[in-house]
Amino acid sequence: MKKLSFYITLALTSLFFGACSDEIPNWENPQTFDAEEAITIPGYTAYTVAPIDLAGDDEQVRLFVIGNGDALPEGFELQNARIALTPQGVEDATATIVSTTVDGLADAASLQALVESIYGKRPETRTFEGHVYVNAVKNGQYILIDAGTVEVLLTPAAPFIASAYYIVGDAFGWDATDAYKFKHSAADVYEDPVFTIMITTTADNQYWKIIPQSCLDAGGTWAIENAPNGVVGVEVDGDDSMEGALITTTSTGTKANAGKIAAAGTYMMTINMMDYTFTIVPVASQFYIFGDFAGWNGDGAIQNAMFPQGDNVFTYTAQFNGNVKIWAAGDFNNWGACYNTSKANDGTTAMSGSIEQSDGGAIHSPENGLFTFTLDLNNMTYKWEKLANQSPATYTNISIIGNFNGWGGDVELTEVNPHNWYTEFTQTDTGNCQLKLRANHDWGTNWGFGSDGDWAVNESNWAKVCSNGAGNIYVPVGTYDIYLNDITGEVRILKK
Repeated sequence: MKKLSFYITLALTSLFFGACSDEIPNWENPQTFDAEEAITIPGYTAYTVAPIDLAGDDEQVRLFVIGNGDALPEGFELQNARIALTPQGVEDATATIVSTTVDGLADAASLQALVESIYGKRPETRTFEGHVYVNAVKNGQYILIDAGTVEVLLTPAAPFIASAYYIVGDAFGWDATDAYKFKHSAADVYEDPVFTIMITTTADNQYWKIIPQSCLDAGGTWAIENAPNGVVGVEVDGDDSMEGALITTTSTGTKANAGKIAAAGTYMMTINMMDYTFTIVPVASQFYIFGDFAGWNGDGAIQNAMFPQGDNVFTYTAQFNGNVKIWAAGDFNNWGACYNTSKANDGTTAMSGSIEQSDGGAIHSPENGLFTFTLDLNNMTYKWEKLANQSPATYTNISIIGNFNGWGGDVELTEVNPHNWYTEFTQTDTGNCQLKLRANHDWGTNWGFGSDGDWAVNESNWAKVCSNGAGNIYVPVGTYDIYLNDITGEVRILKK
């Protein structure tokens, strides 16, 4: 009889006939069988196979081979093969039992999940020590065979993700620069594969492509065009979809083509490089802050407009002592559209941090006091700046006066938050349509801009920093939301 048959027969004979029947172990769950009771059989040994790349299409991959194929004695069969995989280079690592066929095949998806859970998603070769066990079975009785240890090298499946990406195109120039670099968290790109950028186009039909850092590292914007680590684009040249798939080469093997933004405007572009997809979402030009000071709803938010400080940067100066979030115009009461911090940082009192658009965590003021809160959508960040003067002038009333009432009366604003005033106002004058804002129904403190009529309110000219005694503001017939910050002199007049 061959060696394998002989050693199994010897082991089973010793087990079955060297003890009373009530001492015969009946291991109904061989997965939990004590490895110290396993037998070894000369020649029946597991051997290491070549490194395994899980990026392939195979549903099963081979983790080991057995070096002896001798037949079992009649009535015996090998079952319940498994390998105990212990990750190397991991402190306090423990083994994970992975089921295999008796010839070493294991489920590729389970191995992918195992590697990701220990090492993350980065496609680097990971080393495991594997201890192979298999059962010899007859009539419900098991004996455990220890086939020895092997080295298992696994590389998880993952696409190429560069360390950084840049948008190029008609609106940005066709050479990658830091001015148009996508924003990204500090996390490994294989743990956080999402990159974002705020972009503004001033003309219709603007073409774009995406340049990975690998191109720049290789010598320039277009150093690598037609490869997995090369220029990123879309399948169809001129595709103006606002979401879809990204490619590095098309299905026909030609280079990736340019996408297109059909209409001028400001947009948030998000790319997910784990699944190679993109979304382009229009961004409103008005933002509203709300929270503990204003109420957690759209009615509170509409009364607390932020003031623009340039492209995609907005501020709000007020007394703060609590949590805040931000909504864009049109997103009121949509919690998934809030601009806030992450859920993990809910209630943070940090002086600055990252912003995301989600139903995330609120941002808490660093302390009770007068602060300027800044929302920077270009960098997806926020910051607090404490005012040097914590006791600025206060006013009993702030009101509107103008041609509409013959400069003889006042339409009151409401102080919705210390130093922040709001009203809904309907302009009825069809003449020169001029008005001003003033404090305490007196001309000692009033807010205007430049010379009379220099500020003519319209959809693209709806916010100014005003000053005491400056010119009248031209406001055409219509209904408006009017806001004033009496510390900064910022006035916002937005037609409804």
